[in-house]
Amino acid sequence: MICKSKVAQAILDFILIFGVLIAFLVGLTRIWIWFNANYARRNVDYQATRLIAGKPYNLSAGIYLDRPLAIDDDWIFEGKPSGRVR
Repeated sequence: MICKSKVAQAILDFILIFGVLIAFLVGLTRIWIWFNANYARRNVDYQATRLIAGKPYNLSAGIYLDRPLAIDDDWIFEGKPSGRVR
C-alpha cells in the first residue's frame, strides 16, 4: 500500500517539473522567434546591398553591415523585441 505522504510528494514533484517544463518551452519558443526575426532582418539588409551592387560606378557597392537584433533578458523573459524588421 502506498503511503499518503508519498502520493502527495509525487503530485508536488509533478507540478514542479511541469512548471519548469512550461518555462523552458516558453523560453525556447522566444529564442526560436528571435532567430527567425534576426534571419529576416539580416536578409532585408543583405538584399539592399545587392541592389546597390548592381549599379555601375558605385564605390559603396557590396558593403554589408550586419546589425543583428540583440537577444537579452527582455526578449526572452518578457517578449519585448530589441529592434524591428523592416
